[in-house]
Amino acid sequence: MWDWGQNPMVIPNGIPRESIVDPDPAAVAAVRAAPAVDHLWFKIGRFDPDKRWLMAVSAVALMKRQGRSVKLVIRGGREAHVDEVLAHAHRQGLIVRNVNSPADAAGMASMLHESRDADLINLASFVPDELVPVVYAAADAVLANSGHEPFGLVGLEVMAAGGLAVTGSTGEDYAEPYRNAVVLETEDPIEIVSELTYLKERPKLVESMRKKGRTTAREYVWEKVIEQLLLRISFAAARQGVVMSRERPPKPGRGPRTRTPADPNSPKPGSRPPG
Repeated sequence: MWDWGQNPMVIPNGIPRESIVDPDPAAVAAVRAAPAVDHLWFKIGRFDPDKRWLMAVSAVALMKRQGRSVKLVIRGGREAHVDEVLAHAHRQGLIVRNVNSPADAAGMASMLHESRDADLINLASFVPDELVPVVYAAADAVLANSGHEPFGLVGLEVMAAGGLAVTGSTGEDYAEPYRNAVVLETEDPIEIVSELTYLKERPKLVESMRKKGRTTAREYVWEKVIEQLLLRISFAAARQGVVMSRERPPKPGRGPRTRTPADPNSPKPGSRPPG
């Protein structure tokens, strides 16, 4: 935009207030314990190279080669990049299992227990909205490690559910390193491994980051985001010399009231129609 002589104004995205939830602790604990691994990671989004799926898979392979037990659960779309992602996992020596998404937390825990031999689990169908926050909260980390984001929404959704988000360094202005998220500076999978290994040894820090993440998410509910949007619109209007009207627009379906001449042949109010 700067190359075209335009200075863009960034408006944050928002999340519904209903996204800020406290997933059932028993369900979260069951999902977390089921795979019996040191590190349980989750990644969800489109199968697009910009989402750095290959980086995530390489991090799992590196962690495994270092002798640590790790499991990555992924849910993407129907994009062709999925073939490259799964082929990369096989080349890295990872055991891959493709399954349909469970219907609830109990099903997720059961599936993870049955898939203890798999390093990467590809959920090949829709994950119910009620289940996603449980997985966010149960995972040691949710990899929202995109290389480019206009405004990364997954990180906020993770925070809203009490999860630990691992974000990229673009489009997530709300993410603060070691305060409410892990913020990656490179595309090197070693960075994911070193950061999450460091945090695994510091559970109190992780607990603090999760709590502060929820506080951050509350600042991005739509009601507050819309207030920012209106302020930015006012600023843009002022720069262009546009006078903003303070009058409220009429409600939909209600136009100005007009009187129509009475029909002399119409019955008076309260009288019966002829016949």
